[in-house]
Amino acid sequence: MGFRYRDRSTKHLFGDPSLKVRRIRYIRAVRQFRQKNALIAFLDETWLYENYQFRKSWIELDEEKSTGTAEILCKDCGQSHPSGWGKRLVIFDVVTDRGFFPGCGLIWEASKHTGDYHGNFNYQN
Repeated sequence: MGFRYRDRSTKHLFGDPSLKVRRIRYIRAVRQFRQKNALIAFLDETWLYENYQFRKSWIELDEEKSTGTAEILCKDCGQSHPSGWGKRLVIFDVVTDRGFFPGCGLIWEASKHTGDYHGNFNYQN
């Protein structure tokens, strides 16, 4: 009947002929580079707020005081956490199939706080 069951939110990825052509060219180029044993590197960036904290964390159990029951004694429980988001840090790095590429990792404080973090990229970083 000509139907395929797919996520509708990615419909544009399957229907646009120019995207299909570019995807095929990319896959062929990667295949050729791999056959030549070339180093293929990918770069990525993300962001993190200075005061970010996981809701759960590993805690050190004090075995000497433990009664062997479900009682958990924690040395650092009750630590205070700074309020607010804090500074936004931008993280950039290059990775290959051999790991992170030496000397390429950058972390800097975002100078612009509007919108997403991409406005913080320029020729210096």
